[in-house]
Amino acid sequence: SLALDVALNFAGFLPFGVAFALVARTRRSGWFGLLLVTTLAGCGLSLFIELGQAWIPSRDSSLRDLLLNTAGAWFGAFGLMLFGKALARLAVN
Repeated sequence: SLALDVALNFAGFLPFGVAFALVARTRRSGWFGLLLVTTLAGCGLSLFIELGQAWIPSRDSSLRDLLLNTAGAWFGAFGLMLFGKALARLAVN
């Protein structure tokens, strides 16, 4: 169904966003730079996957999948930013 497809494409890239942001973070780039780099990496990976699926007869690629995967990567990094700061504050107290 459409709802399941939307949920899986979005949620499937959340862990990628968290993991990529954890690996790529540096103090110099700041959170805006990290969100941008993570979003572009998620978009690039998704584009690679979608282009590959165009050559597999049993699969279909779509712009919706690309956008949902990219949004999932962004939200993963953004969630890390929010929860990472909250956890750091809790650890200090």
